[in-house]
Amino acid sequence: MITSAATIMICVFLAFAFGGQRTIGEFGIGLSAAVLLDAFILRTVLVPAAMHVFGTANWWLPGWLDRRLPHLRHRAAGDRGGLGSHRRRARDRAKVRSRAADDRRSAGGVTNLSA
Repeated sequence: MITSAATIMICVFLAFAFGGQRTIGEFGIGLSAAVLLDAFILRTVLVPAAMHVFGTANWWLPGWLDRRLPHLRHRAAGDRGGLGSHRRRARDRAKVRSRAADDRRSAGGVTNLSA
């Protein structure tokens, strides 16, 4: 993905060099060289090498950021998840709502709005 986008950008910027205006051509050559260095040297060689050197420190998260971000859990191996579990949860919520409605009806229709 990165190399494809970089190749397209390099072609477009090099087209500026053949446009006839010297200043625009200089910008085109400079930008294409910068994209070439960034995409093919930095992102495909240096970043993976640095990640290998740093190891698990790549994934260190500061405590203040860890407290602000939501904590997501993945499903257990036995849980099939998917639409079935979603339907089960919706069915359970509906049961709770109907029980609450039954309790209100049995209390004479009066609900405590101050609570």
